[in-house]
Amino acid sequence: MFGSKTPKQRTIRISVVRSHAGGKEFWKRLGKDWKKFGAVEIKVSVKLMKKALTYKALLKERPDIIICSDTAGSPSSFTAEEVKNLEKYVVNNTSKHLIGTYALFQHLEHRTSEYDNRMMCPFFGIDEKMKFTTLNIDPSVVFTPTSVESVLWKNMDTPYRSDGYSHTQLPVSMNWFDKENHLCCGKGATILARNDDGTAVVLYNSTKTYSTLYISSMPEFNTMETNTDLQFFYNAFIFLTATDSLLSLQGLCMKCIGKMNKKIERSMIPPQLLSTLENASRRYHHHVLKDKKYFRKHIV
Repeated sequence: MFGSKTPKQRTIRISVVRSHAGGKEFWKRLGKDWKKFGAVEIKVSVKLMKKALTYKALLKERPDIIICSDTAGSPSSFTAEEVKNLEKYVVNNTSKHLIGTYALFQHLEHRTSEYDNRMMCPFFGIDEKMKFTTLNIDPSVVFTPTSVESVLWKNMDTPYRSDGYSHTQLPVSMNWFDKENHLCCGKGATILARNDDGTAVVLYNSTKTYSTLYISSMPEFNTMETNTDLQFFYNAFIFLTATDSLLSLQGLCMKCIGKMNKKIERSMIPPQLLSTLENASRRYHHHVLKDKKYFRKHIV
């Protein structure tokens, strides 16, 4: 029954930081009407939408999920210190998550003022050397999932037609895919959904302590008062937090493997866990690159 609680369920805390004001009412409505979309309670805070992002503020909010909605397009740029604060929070506190949308990474305001947040790219498994632009997709952005069985699409029709802002952020090559239809933004991101011509994507990335989603459009800029985009984001919260136990196990395994004085065979590790360990070894952040050395040294 929607809205009911069981002892095993916990409240998911979400903080919207340095984001476009156009999504504020959407986030507030989602926090208020969560019972319409699922059984797990969520609490959404918009207190940090326009404030400097400090580590102290994050610890006070204690979010399980941090949302960066159209940050460059808001327009706003993260400082290097703010990015470090974000990294410190998601790395030092296991099982935290990030969601980014639309022009999070780069935006040219009025064709004169550039807002560059590409320092955020590695969180999402995207190469921060890439350059980005935006594109109007008329009349709406339609995502086709790679797996309709995922909880990300629960209680939704697929393909997913967003009623939000019908624009997308994409590489300056004007596509997220190369000629061989391979995702061309980096080695970490995994494709969860895309539109037909490859100009809009939903990407997933995970490390040993956190996972992320990037939606290249802006579903939260929804003025039609429809529930489709609300359901999508609610599902996204459940999708990310469902990985918490795996992230904790992955982090513990990486730590133990790193302390071992002998090598272990791949066959001794469960296939699903081995896959996540291998993926973690490919990340861009310096704290994960160290794990790559552990992986090569101890697993044969």
